[in-house]
Amino acid sequence: MGADSLLGGGGVRPKTFGTIRPGVIPSPPAVIGASARRWRARSALGSQNVGALTFSDVQRVSARRIRVWFTLVFDMARKLPSLERYLEQLPLGVDSHPACQLKASVYRSAVESRSLDGVLDALPFDIRELVTSPPPVSTWVREVHANSLMIAVRDVHFQVGAAGLDDYSEWTRQRNVVLMTRPLYRALFRFLSPDRLLRGLEGRWHAFRRGTTADAHRRGPGHVEFELHYPSHLYDEVVLAGLRGALVAALEAAGGEDAQVELLGFQEQEARYAIRWR
Repeated sequence: MGADSLLGGGGVRPKTFGTIRPGVIPSPPAVIGASARRWRARSALGSQNVGALTFSDVQRVSARRIRVWFTLVFDMARKLPSLERYLEQLPLGVDSHPACQLKASVYRSAVESRSLDGVLDALPFDIRELVTSPPPVSTWVREVHANSLMIAVRDVHFQVGAAGLDDYSEWTRQRNVVLMTRPLYRALFRFLSPDRLLRGLEGRWHAFRRGTTADAHRRGPGHVEFELHYPSHLYDEVVLAGLRGALVAALEAAGGEDAQVELLGFQEQEARYAIRWR
């Protein structure tokens, strides 16, 4: 939608930016004519439901807030390009898929070992708050928000391209090896073999995640095909690379030797891995 189409003509009802929730204003890209699905900045408009905003409403927003909008948008594109792309493809940006959640322990160990202090100003408020005021490790948090932090870590600490993605996956494996020595995880993996681990995969997956499903299909001795099903664009290549490393760590924790996990492919709502071990 171009900027001129926001104004409306004679006898034509002005375009709106869509209905928004209390305390939330439309995203900056809606103002400058880009996709309205991009993440939204938090506003100070109060707790009332302000409904649908027209161009005239936006004109009344302070010049300072407009400057903040543009700063946040372009800071993210410059500092966190992978995160910007991830949020852009989600149906409602940072507000997408609220029923999809995971335990805070999954993301906290990542941001504790790889600082995001240098890019906090480029993060949407709800995501930044998970860093500045982290919840207890057993708390359920939105997976879109946690995924965003993991993607930000990849942007800041790993090089672009396939090599950087492999390094990110290996770092995730190493981090999960340490994570699985903690009481919350150790009880789930004690006395397991890889076969038993994968047979009970659905229950273990749901111990740490909500709103997504995981299925394992045995293809032969030491060979399983692992399928993930999730809402639209919840997982991108960075998140799936991290899951690959986490799966290798889980197999190793269960006693699997020469564990290998290959991402066979992924689509908007599905991903498939080949898992092998001996």
